[in-house]
Amino acid sequence: MAESLVLPAHCLDACVSGLPIGEMQDRRSNKRIYVHNAEEIEGMRHAARIAREILDAGGRAVSVGVTCDEIDRVVHEATIERGAYPSPLNYHSFPKSVCTSVNEVRPRDFKAADLAPTARVMPSFQNR
Repeated sequence: MAESLVLPAHCLDACVSGLPIGEMQDRRSNKRIYVHNAEEIEGMRHAARIAREILDAGGRAVSVGVTCDEIDRVVHEATIERGAYPSPLNYHSFPKSVCTSVNEVRPRDFKAADLAPTARVMPSFQNR
């Protein structure tokens, strides 16, 4: 497995502890529907644009012969460059910034650790 990528300084609690403490606390106490104001909605639009850019960068990295570790590195760096943090990283101990799989198996059939990017190489699916 490749070495761990650097966590950004602005990382949330799940990045450090592996547990989404703020999320868990919110689930226990939040019993109402929150109506977002215009500024918050614009922030969500901005986050969605950043997410799209990161997804596109990861997609461009996918090719026959590219390792899942390389795709993880591309996604990790694209996330950090945009001032965001890779939310899957260390979430309940998930070891990478993105979930990748080199096969066509449904992700729900595996544990999170089975889907962590590795040095496995993307195969060609042209003969299927």
